Amino acid sequence: MADPKETNEKYNVKRFRSVGKENPDYGQARDWLRAVGFGFHDEQRSDELIDKILAMYQADNRELTGVYVNEEPPLHALNPGFPVATFGTLENKLNVGFGEELRTRQITAVTVRGTHRRHGILRGMMTADLADAKDGGFAMAALTASEASIYGRFGFGVATFERSIKVDTGPKFRIRHEPVGRVEIADPRVLLDLAPEVFEQVHHRTPGSIVRQDSYRHHVSGR
Repeated sequence: MADPKETNEKYNVKRFRSVGKENPDYGQARDWLRAVGFGFHDEQRSDELIDKILAMYQADNRELTGVYVNEEPPLHALNPGFPVATFGTLENKLNVGFGEELRTRQITAVTVRGTHRRHGILRGMMTADLADAKDGGFAMAALTASEASIYGRFGFGVATFERSIKVDTGPKFRIRHEPVGRVEIADPRVLLDLAPEVFEQVHHRTPGSIVRQDSYRHHVSGR
């Protein structure tokens, strides 16, 4: 089983941080990110996009885990620098109401290459990380994925439910008080800095809200 505290004969597990091009470990972080894309069947990412994503990961202070095969790969196999499994974590805060927030270990980018499944790699990475989170004083662990049922065997489950409703906005829907403020479309060029400010206000007023990853402000601003 792949455990970061042990190295067995077949696999080697490494934990590291995201870095920029100027760092000698850049290639390791870049290959890890390419392996994540491979695991999720994403399109090949450009070097420019990889640099941008790694910069976001640095802002999040993410820890990246990669599982590597110790053996020399056969001819025509993928680069041995590409991990056969990936696992990412970051720390954020969860609003639990009454003005309180909990340090939360967020888990993301979990992949295991199809050729290396059923070897206990996923279980090893997950159990080792959850044990590390417990030792680090985290009261909560959360998946960034929306499919809550996929890791039920590790104690994860549905946190929120969504319901769609239809509201008749006819004459009976009149607002009974004088509106305050106004709503305008923001210039996308300012959203990179504005979106986090708006979310910060929403987060502190919304129980169940969790602090966003750095990538969200880039998504909403289109930059």
